[in-house]
Amino acid sequence: KAHSASFALVAYQTAWLKAHYPAEFMAAVLSNQGGFYDTCAYVEEARRLGLTLLLPDINESEYRFIAVTTLPSRLWGEGSKEESPQPPLQGGPASRRW
Repeated sequence: KAHSASFALVAYQTAWLKAHYPAEFMAAVLSNQGGFYDTCAYVEEARRLGLTLLLPDINESEYRFIAVTTLPSRLWGEGSKEESPQPPLQGGPASRRW
């Protein structure tokens, strides 16, 4: 009973995070190199959620995946700070596969 109760709590918390903070959740999952499924499955899930996955950029990427609220200047032009509808995931180590 204790194991199933603790698993239910973790499942509820992850479902809540995925529903309310999809970009941050997927960035954390991808930075942790996935979980049960292959990284490609998580990339497809991020795309299904409407997130934009950016390739690594030597000027703007960080070591791990991050969720950003504005697109990098190379996509919008210099000085543009328009909000994107869903925050994109910035490339990290796992994105080097694509």
